[in-house]
Amino acid sequence: EPELAIARLLLHARAPAELMMAREDAVWGDVEAGITPLPWWRRRAMLWGGPALAAAAAVVLVVMLRPGEREHAGSGAADLLEQQFAVLAPEARAVLAKDVDGHRGRLRGDLIAMAQADARSVQGGAP
Repeated sequence: EPELAIARLLLHARAPAELMMAREDAVWGDVEAGITPLPWWRRRAMLWGGPALAAAAAVVLVVMLRPGEREHAGSGAADLLEQQFAVLAPEARAVLAKDVDGHRGRLRGDLIAMAQADARSVQGGAP
């Protein structure tokens, strides 16, 4: 045994860097294997949770957008805006309707006057 220990000591004294590099490579190999993350498709949560999440999303889409309710799906924002308008300015709707009717009547009168005008007369500055 003492002769074998001396042989090991001499071998180590002759090439210490090679022994260190081999040990360092082994340690870093163990560390790399321990910290390497799994790909997302091999993780347990994605293996079981992915299909369940996709099925839940499909059920939500089917339940939320039934065929009879599709034409009313976009009216939610309009209804909310109408409710807010009614609360904030209740008499503004009547004033707005009166102004629109007045402008329509004036435009209708202008169009009738233009249609009844002589075709030879100048309209809008054009010959």
